[in-house]
Amino acid sequence: MSCVGLASIVVLVLAQQQGDPWAQIWSELESLRGGTASSAETGALREHLGEASRSGPDDPRRELLRTELEALAGRDVRAAAQRLAALDPTPFAPREQWFLADALPAGQERARALLAALAAPSTLGRWQLFLAWNAAVDEGRALRLLESTLPIQLALHARYQAEWSALDLAQTYRALGEKEAAERVLSESITREEAAGRPCPELWEQRGVVALAFGDGRAARDYLGKALALGSDEAGLALAALDLAQGRTAAARPGFRASILNAPPSDRAWRGWGASLLPHAFAAPAVRTAPNP
Repeated sequence: MSCVGLASIVVLVLAQQQGDPWAQIWSELESLRGGTASSAETGALREHLGEASRSGPDDPRRELLRTELEALAGRDVRAAAQRLAALDPTPFAPREQWFLADALPAGQERARALLAALAAPSTLGRWQLFLAWNAAVDEGRALRLLESTLPIQLALHARYQAEWSALDLAQTYRALGEKEAAERVLSESITREEAAGRPCPELWEQRGVVALAFGDGRAARDYLGKALALGSDEAGLALAALDLAQGRTAAARPGFRASILNAPPSDRAWRGWGASLLPHAFAAPAVRTAPNP
């Protein structure tokens, strides 16, 4: 047996003596799932966790351990995970809910497991963050914004207070018609980022999009102009699109042309540039004169 495997068993015995036999098992499984162990350590962890999954009483936690190990091996564990998720009341603590959510397919059951996992104020590993973020995206695509997407994004934003979490949250609030909430999240994040000396063109751009979505064209232009000044190409395209929609083709053309010069040029820029070259509605048809003989 390797030194790592022996050390793991020693720690497990100590944990059992202290009344928490699963603490070390979950720590090892987190290391295995997070990919933080070396190749040699990974083999030892798999061996020890496999032994732990086969020894002792066959209770829900041991079944959860087996299910996650099977999932990590690339096997289909959806039926087993859904059976564990259906247990009422749940026997799993928030830390264990992460492994349940990891094994579940996309859907409301996974979202519920993640919300239970996020209820504990623990520091998230990279795999946990990506799992929660992707679940919020999947729930948004399923239009379960209020039930799942918003609560997950609120929990992530409370933890990270980051630009990305503010953008996600503001977009969901906008989709739900919550103008004040979206504006508050963006305003607070802009204040925080600028106080730290970090430019935030995407936040200003999204603030402009929110204002435009709720009919405030004047504020939208101000916010998009700020984003453009900070280097946002998307804000420039949005301003050009506003000019085009208002019939100001001469003003719209430079905005689209600037983005066409990027490599590779944006499809949106090509379409806007082409549209800006079209004649106005009801304009008299152009007449080509015949060449002189």
